[in-house]
Amino acid sequence: AATKSQLAQLTALRDPSFELEAPRDPPPEIRGELKELLERAMRDRPEIAAARANVEIAARLKTDAWAQFLPTLAFNATGRYNSQADFEGNHLNWALTLALTLPLYDGGLRYVALKDADSRTREARAQELGQAARIEDELRRARLDLESARALRTQSEQTLVYARENERLVRAQFEAGTATQVEVSDAESALFQSEQTAIQQRLAVQLAALRLAKSVGAFTEETR
Repeated sequence: AATKSQLAQLTALRDPSFELEAPRDPPPEIRGELKELLERAMRDRPEIAAARANVEIAARLKTDAWAQFLPTLAFNATGRYNSQADFEGNHLNWALTLALTLPLYDGGLRYVALKDADSRTREARAQELGQAARIEDELRRARLDLESARALRTQSEQTLVYARENERLVRAQFEAGTATQVEVSDAESALFQSEQTAIQQRLAVQLAALRLAKSVGAFTEETR
C-alpha cells in the first residue's frame, strides 16, 4: 500500500487502486553530474517553462507600456472623379494627408501602466528565480536519497549473502549433529528477514530513481 501511494504521488495518479507487476527490466537510473542534471531540469521541467513564459509576458506588457509614449502617424488618401472638368481640365481630384500625433498628457495613465508593467516584470522574475531554487533543491535531495538508497541496497545484499551462508553452515552442522533445531530456526528466520530487507531496499532504489527522474523532468503529464 505504501509503495502504491508513493508511485501514485510520483506519477500524479489520483486513484492508487492499481496492481503492481514486476517489470522485465529495472527502470533505467538517471545518472550524471549535478550540473548536467540541473541543466536538463531547467530545460525540461514544466514549472520553470511556465515561469519563463510569465517573464516573457511581463516583458511584453512593459514594451506595450513604453509604446504608449511614442507618437502616432496617420496617413490618409482620398480621390474624387467629376464628370465636369475644372478650370485646368482635370476630372480627377485627389488629396493626401499625413498626421503626426504626439501624446502630451493623458492624466498619468501611461506612467501607471509603465509602473504596473515594471512591478509585474519584477514579480515574474522573482517567481522564476524561486522556482529554479526549488527545482535545484529538489534535485539535490533526490540525488542524495538515491545515493543513500544505493548504499543501503549494497549493505542489504551483503547481509543477505552472509545470512545464506550462515543458514547453509548451520543446516550442515545440524545434519552432522553439532547444531540444534533452534539454531536452524534462528538461521532460517535471519535469512528470511535478510531477503525481505534486500527486496525492500531494491524497491527503495527504484523509487528513489523515479524521484530523481521526476526532478529532472524525465516524465511529465504528457509522457505518461
